[in-house]
Amino acid sequence: MGVKCPKCQTDNPEDSKFCKECATPFPGAGEAVSTKTLQTPMRDFSKGTTVAGRYEVILELGRGGMGVVYKAKDTKLKRNVALKFLPIESMQDKQAKARFLQEAQAAAALNHPNICIIHEIDEAEDQTFIAMEFIEGQTLKKRIGKGPLKFEEVIEITAQVAEGLKQAHERGIIHRDIKPANIMLTDKDKVKILDFGIAKLFGHCQLTHTGTTIGTMAYMSPEQARGEEVDPRTDIWSLGAILYEMLAGCPPFQGDHESARMYSILNEEPRDIKKLCPGCPRVLVEVIAACLQKELENRFASMQEILAILEKKAQPKKVDKPQRKHSLPEQLTSFIGRSQEITTIQKLLSKNRLVTLTGAGGCGKTRLAAEVAANLIEEFEDGVWFINLGPVTDPNFVAMEISGVLDIKEEPNKAIIDTLVENIKNMSLLILLDNCEHLVQACAEIADKLLQSVKGIRILATSREALNTQGEVPWRVPSLSFPDKVSKTDIDEALQYEAVKLFTERAASSKSGFTLNPQNTSLVIRICQRLAGIPLAIELAATRIRHLGPEAILDRLEDQFKILTSSCRTAPERQQTLKATIDWSYDLLSEEEQLLFNRLSVFTGDFSLEAVEDVCEDDRLNKDDILSLLSQLVDKSLVNTEYQEDESVRYSCLTPLYQYSLHKLIESGEEEKYRKRHLSYYLDMAEQAYKEQFESQLKWLNKLEQEHDNLVAALSWSLANSNKKFIMFAGYMGWFWYLHGHILLGIEYLEKALSEGTEKSEAYARVLVELGRLLWMIADISRALKMIKESLSIWRQHKNLWEQAMVLSLLGRHGAYIKDDEIRLKYNEEGLQLARQVGDPALANRCLADLCQSLICLQKFDQAKPVVEELVISSEKLEQPWEIVLSHHFRGDCSLGTGNFKNAEKEYAHAVTSALKFGNTLYVAIDLQGVAFAVSGQSRWAKAIRIDAAAHKIYDQIGVKVEGAAVFWDEFITTYIEGAKKQIGEELTREYEEEGKNMELQAAVEYALDFNKD
Repeated sequence: MGVKCPKCQTDNPEDSKFCKECATPFPGAGEAVSTKTLQTPMRDFSKGTTVAGRYEVILELGRGGMGVVYKAKDTKLKRNVALKFLPIESMQDKQAKARFLQEAQAAAALNHPNICIIHEIDEAEDQTFIAMEFIEGQTLKKRIGKGPLKFEEVIEITAQVAEGLKQAHERGIIHRDIKPANIMLTDKDKVKILDFGIAKLFGHCQLTHTGTTIGTMAYMSPEQARGEEVDPRTDIWSLGAILYEMLAGCPPFQGDHESARMYSILNEEPRDIKKLCPGCPRVLVEVIAACLQKELENRFASMQEILAILEKKAQPKKVDKPQRKHSLPEQLTSFIGRSQEITTIQKLLSKNRLVTLTGAGGCGKTRLAAEVAANLIEEFEDGVWFINLGPVTDPNFVAMEISGVLDIKEEPNKAIIDTLVENIKNMSLLILLDNCEHLVQACAEIADKLLQSVKGIRILATSREALNTQGEVPWRVPSLSFPDKVSKTDIDEALQYEAVKLFTERAASSKSGFTLNPQNTSLVIRICQRLAGIPLAIELAATRIRHLGPEAILDRLEDQFKILTSSCRTAPERQQTLKATIDWSYDLLSEEEQLLFNRLSVFTGDFSLEAVEDVCEDDRLNKDDILSLLSQLVDKSLVNTEYQEDESVRYSCLTPLYQYSLHKLIESGEEEKYRKRHLSYYLDMAEQAYKEQFESQLKWLNKLEQEHDNLVAALSWSLANSNKKFIMFAGYMGWFWYLHGHILLGIEYLEKALSEGTEKSEAYARVLVELGRLLWMIADISRALKMIKESLSIWRQHKNLWEQAMVLSLLGRHGAYIKDDEIRLKYNEEGLQLARQVGDPALANRCLADLCQSLICLQKFDQAKPVVEELVISSEKLEQPWEIVLSHHFRGDCSLGTGNFKNAEKEYAHAVTSALKFGNTLYVAIDLQGVAFAVSGQSRWAKAIRIDAAAHKIYDQIGVKVEGAAVFWDEFITTYIEGAKKQIGEELTREYEEEGKNMELQAAVEYALDFNKD
């Protein structure tokens, strides 16, 4: 009696293993089994025995159908090895054992950098084991689980696997079980092929009978799945399946059970890789197609063919592809799943200019957006820019934050949004606006403005609600996928779900050696269900695996994971669930951890360990314990870390966690206490920086910029709560705002301080001089001069010589701009004398610089030269960047004034470089114009006119007019620029000026600094 196929109903002979029409496998067909079905008794070192021959077993690394692998110590050669014990049953047949040993010995003879070395084959207590090289790293399976691989990474891995298999095939060995779990990525970027345990010598007798399937079904070739004879093209199929999975994130052939997978391999074509992996290089598409041909003769004939194609077509792109700019944050953890979401969002962005990712806090909007943006870096000529709006509390500062990331400076008397648009209007760039929910209206208005004004811009935003502006496409971020039913205990199948994969990896990071097993898989699935697949909630739960097992975690969720009542009855359920998750995590903290977590809410943006130790310690939190407690909060994903260029660490909290901890601090009644301590810490910092602004200038400029978010937050709180401290604080910050370009922000706070201040006080005098300094930058000169002079009067009443010296120096410097030659030197000389009298070398050097400026303005070049040389030496010694710029500028002035044009060119160029490094755009322009004077003096008129035009373009951009500022500079302009124009005529002048105006800043600098180029 025949067998009827359950799929196509075709009649088949009684002993058929597969349907002759559709190749559907029949239940019990032949001996068709995968490696998973070969679970036979193996040696168990957990029951006492720890030695196998000369090997001392350390720990189990993993197990599968073809054996158990242990890490062991070779006591003779003093090295770590991997021992694989083979199933006892597979070695009971003497002929099979002999064939196995023959093939294993052949595999042991392989010596290739991409193949795991087999040291020996031996026996212990009648059980055969293989001693292999022990390799540190991660399997390709684990790497694929962390998220999409870069195309360059895929090509490199494929090439190295192909190189290793090429040698094996040349030695007559077929691996037969090439899969991601058998490919190890070492810490040194080397790929190693593992487990030649079921390798066979093609052309020799088979270990298994026809109809027996050995290997892993998902990666088997059709002939291997049928149990037929195999050859090197079998491994080529498996390599194609791995290549497909690296790009798509899933194997090419899938099914709910082995028979379904086998049917898919034999009869179906995989989904189009180009749809699963947009932008996939054509060469990889072609390699996959040729590897996965079902008929042997249609595949590549050898690994060499694959290598030749990859080397010829793929590698040049890797070398030649230009590097694009971006400011995306460095990710310290792997990205799990979301491949379909990434593809969808990328498609939306390709067709729409504004896409907003919406969803509840903690659903992963920011991380998903960053992954999408990272994939698109090569698509935007002018880069991908990450704008974190979390620390921004004032809607008016959104445009300023964007400009800051793009390194676009404010311009006097011009709205920052207009400056931003002007600078990027011709660019192709992607802006990622992150955390817009508390600034929705401002973000909507700015996005609308940018989209209307900049044709090459795309905006990807994240927000708890849509921006609701024209052209926006909102896209809700879903939770991670998780199984609907707890009964799904198959480990491989459970790991196909993103939530399970995320929990497993984060738990493994928290507790080394954690893996899913038949006992805990259902528990992990239930945890993911309880947490609704919310990434933040899952990560918080996974960190507890260090102290609690999955069952204990689940029990605590059942007991404590309560949905808190929201004041808004229509609040999204996931939002309520997230708060409950944070409540649960908070309750698991120790009392000391809770106290520290609450107090961190007074910080804004990122912060340092030193700040936390100073602000948060008290009799309940010992200062010496804070580092340990903070580290524990980092470990539990409640606090983030970011490593700086100087290898220091900055800390920060996610916005939802910050809001939660602030609520707890308010509940405790201690908010005002720690706000005051926060204010005191940053006020002390600002005061110290002010006092050391000359002697440690570079240190404090960098430090205050790094701490600016917290400084402004403390300043704002003091405005509402401490009138006296606010006035002091604002005055201390003025010099920094002046030198680092926070002009409008500084004017805003100093104007408020002036209105709040008490006349004749020192704090009031400091506000006057700092506000006057900033008003000078926006050309409000008469008011600025009045304020500075009033400040000097107050300092004299208080007999504060240090402050008098600084203000006198400032008056002497700015005397040049109002042509007050009579009092200029008097101010400078008195200021320098007082600075030396108080014994402050750095302040004296600042006064010395201002004296140089006054002498040069009076065209006393010979008298100025020795003073300038003194300034050059002292400025370098004191490491004062502003004075270093001025010293080389003054050298250029003296050389030009005495006719030494080549030396003037060199010194002005040096000043340009120093001003760029210091970040002073105004002096970049001034010294570019100095270079123009010097080259004109050498009769290089075309270059002089071009550079002068480029300098004037910068003046116009920042709203500065140099003509009329100083007589000697006006004379230089007349002699060297107007003189050059007369030499070449109007027509060439217009041509060269146009060329200069068309230069961008960097191009103008490079042109000016090339001494041999005209």
